[in-house]
Amino acid sequence: MLAGFLSYTRQSTGFFRRVVPKIRFEEVYDHGPSGRFGSIGAHTDRLVSSYIDMMLPAATSFSFGYTRAFLRVEDIDFPGLDRGFVYLGSQALRAFGWDLFIRGGEDVIFDDAVDAGPPLPATFVTASLTTANRPFPPLRIGLDRSTSRVWRRSATRWRESRYAESAIPRFKGQLQVDRRLGLRLIGEYRIERFYARSGSLAAKREGSTDVLVTYLVYPGQSLQLGWSTLANGDRDVPLRTVARGGVAKLTYLWRF
Repeated sequence: MLAGFLSYTRQSTGFFRRVVPKIRFEEVYDHGPSGRFGSIGAHTDRLVSSYIDMMLPAATSFSFGYTRAFLRVEDIDFPGLDRGFVYLGSQALRAFGWDLFIRGGEDVIFDDAVDAGPPLPATFVTASLTTANRPFPPLRIGLDRSTSRVWRRSATRWRESRYAESAIPRFKGQLQVDRRLGLRLIGEYRIERFYARSGSLAAKREGSTDVLVTYLVYPGQSLQLGWSTLANGDRDVPLRTVARGGVAKLTYLWRF
């Protein structure tokens, strides 16, 4: 793999506090099991990205970019894949921050979950919204929501037929009870749907929870207790717990 990166930073006191244009490229080669010594191998992927990061007033960040990709999957070439993204985030309020990220363009369906066959060209759109809330200093609450949708793509139509879609809400809470005791809870729910060309639908669901209790005796000396559960389901079967387990960790820093 060969990669390169070029950036320039411009600082000012105006509306655009900082502007950083960037260019990045990647070249990927597959050596293979029989590659000769000194050979760079067969060329498989190429990515060229250009994007701009900007810092605005009120602790606000704005970025956008474009990528042109060349991929080779199972000896099939997918040249000229265009992708773009937009990002906007702010921490203007000390007790509340948010980030919005949207990305879309052309990609490849590597492993078709519902229709057997070779890799296919695809079009996709993804969006995620993340919020960080701190109603009072000991408590932090994070709420995330990400969604995506993928379509099969043909030579004449960008969205020939719907292939998949997903939604993932996520909750993260942290409470510092006192100087020594801290609690953390993470909950996530994931649903994915896959559409065959025939119109049939396959779906799967997954939910997980993680609880962690940390007790700090002294800096470098702590006890952590955790518990996790995982539940699976599908279109017709409700979520059922398939795994659960706990962990205990004792940390002791020996000074001498």
